[in-house]
Amino acid sequence: MTFDNRTFTYAGTSADFTGGYKVRFANDPVNRKDVLEREGHTNIVLVPLPAPMTKVQAVEYLKTVQPEGINLVALKCKEQYLTKCINIVSNPPRKRGRPMLPRDPNTNEIIRN
Repeated sequence: MTFDNRTFTYAGTSADFTGGYKVRFANDPVNRKDVLEREGHTNIVLVPLPAPMTKVQAVEYLKTVQPEGINLVALKCKEQYLTKCINIVSNPPRKRGRPMLPRDPNTNEIIRN
C-alpha cells in the first residue's frame, strides 16, 4: 500500500445529497463543480491553493486560512483519516502466525541454539 502523492491546485468542501460534508480536491474547478452539482451536491466551495499541494498539505492550509464557506468539521475528519492512512503506510501490520525459525542458508536445516 502506498500513500497518494498527487498534487492539487484547488481544495474545498461540499455537502452531498444526504447532508454530509466531504473535503474535495481538484485541478480543474469548473469541471469538478459541474460533476458535483450533477451528482446532487450543494454548498460547493473550492478554494485556489497558493501552490500545488498534496491532500495532507491542502487540508493543513485550509485549516489555517479557514476560508468562508468551508466546513471545518469535514476538514477535521479528513485530517484524522489521512493521519491514519499515513500511519498504516509507514507502520505496516506485523505478519500473523508462528515466527519462522532460523535456517542455515547452505543446508536449509533449522538452526538450534
